[in-house]
Amino acid sequence: MTASTRNRKGSQLSFELPSELLEQLRAYAQSERRTVAALLRGWIEAGLAQQSGGLDIHSKHNELSDLVDLVVSLKAEVEELQKWRKSQIPGEKKWVEDLRLKIKRAHGRGWTIRATAGTKLNPDGKCQLTRIAENRKRTSVILPLNWKEDESTAIFEIVNCICTMHVKQGLSLQDAFKSCSLSE
Repeated sequence: MTASTRNRKGSQLSFELPSELLEQLRAYAQSERRTVAALLRGWIEAGLAQQSGGLDIHSKHNELSDLVDLVVSLKAEVEELQKWRKSQIPGEKKWVEDLRLKIKRAHGRGWTIRATAGTKLNPDGKCQLTRIAENRKRTSVILPLNWKEDESTAIFEIVNCICTMHVKQGLSLQDAFKSCSLSE
């Protein structure tokens, strides 16, 4: 059986192949979603570029495998850079992320903390705890603690107390806050 390729410029190459080899070549081209001519042209160009004297028909697979490895590696590096960048944003400090995650793990979704606006006397502000109910209604209390990393343990302790009193004892957020503030 004869296999031939022809480019758009009119140049032509023709050679003889055994039937079974031609069928394998067609099947491989179909699996790659390419024409036989495109595959042969690519292999010939690769062979000429390498000046190796022989054609490696598996080089495309090696190149794809290398490309996949490179993409996976780059994706991991991008994720690391995003984590680093996030840690550099002034409003999202690591201790804040850790504290929010700790609250979420302990009490589930629907609880948020944030800094209130600072003043001249307290530029960091206080800590505000907000409960977001399933109907999206929000209630909040301002905690008597400064929004500082060295107070993160105390913030978690009072938030833990308020969350527990609010959920388990059915107290309003304000009453739970008063109860926890008195016991501190």
